[in-house]
Amino acid sequence: MEITIKHIGTHINKGDESDVTNTYRVIDNGNEFIITFRTHRHGGNLGLAGQKGILYTDHDSNTVCRQVLDIGKGLRSEDRKR
Repeated sequence: MEITIKHIGTHINKGDESDVTNTYRVIDNGNEFIITFRTHRHGGNLGLAGQKGILYTDHDSNTVCRQVLDIGKGLRSEDRKR
């Protein structure tokens, strides 16, 4: 099993050095997908291209949360304890 990860970009959001998005290309046994990882003053979140929603950390409650936006149905969050 071979996994390769290549950093393909960095973006500073709105000129704020503490709000940065990094993008990575991952190849896992021939399956390719993109990961975006954003860090900011309030924590961070991780997105997987082709997947629904984002994962983010809530440091106040010590949980990892998944957030999904369903057009017409609103925002749904699922929390998982670390």
